[in-house]
Amino acid sequence: MSVKTNKAAGDVKVLNLPEYGKFNIETDRYDGSQMQLALFNALGESCYNSTSSEPSFVIDISNMPRGIYFLNVVVDGRNSFHKLINGL
Repeated sequence: MSVKTNKAAGDVKVLNLPEYGKFNIETDRYDGSQMQLALFNALGESCYNSTSSEPSFVIDISNMPRGIYFLNVVVDGRNSFHKLINGL
């Protein structure tokens, strides 16, 4: 598994966790700002959507088919795009 990040919103980090298919999304904003997460598969189909006001959030895609996924994270109106590779 791996992560490639677009630095458009530099306050968001996506890190691989040791467990298969789990990624930790972190923001340096601790003021309760909403973090919106949207995950899409390689065909552009929506696979997962969530909202969190926590500075750290774990997304588990281990039950999804192997492949490439795209994660859009929005914090304070700023987009950050990340490419997640599940099981390759």
